[in-house]
Amino acid sequence: MTIIMCPYMPATDTQRVLDFRRACTTRENINDYPAIIDLHEMLSKPPANSQERMAVWEDEDGTILAYAIVALRYCNLYFLLHPRVQDTEIAAQVLE
Repeated sequence: MTIIMCPYMPATDTQRVLDFRRACTTRENINDYPAIIDLHEMLSKPPANSQERMAVWEDEDGTILAYAIVALRYCNLYFLLHPRVQDTEIAAQVLE
C-alpha cells in the first residue's frame, strides 16, 4: 500500500477529515480531543491566521488514513490513525 502525506487543503479536505473522524470514532475514543465539534472549528479557521499546521495521509485511492494537527500556540499535537494502519510507519511520520 502506498501512503502519501499531503498538506491539508481546506476547500477539499474539511468534510473528508470530519467524515474520517466520524468513521474512526469508537466507544473508547469518542471523548478524545478534538471531538467532532472542536475539529470542525479547528478546520474552519482561515489558514493565513491559523496557529495550526495540518496534514493528511492518504492511500493511492485518495482515502484518508490519518490526519495530524500541530497547534503551535499551545505546542500540542493531535492526530488520528485509521485502525488498519496503526501498526505502520504512519505513526512515526506523524511524530516527525
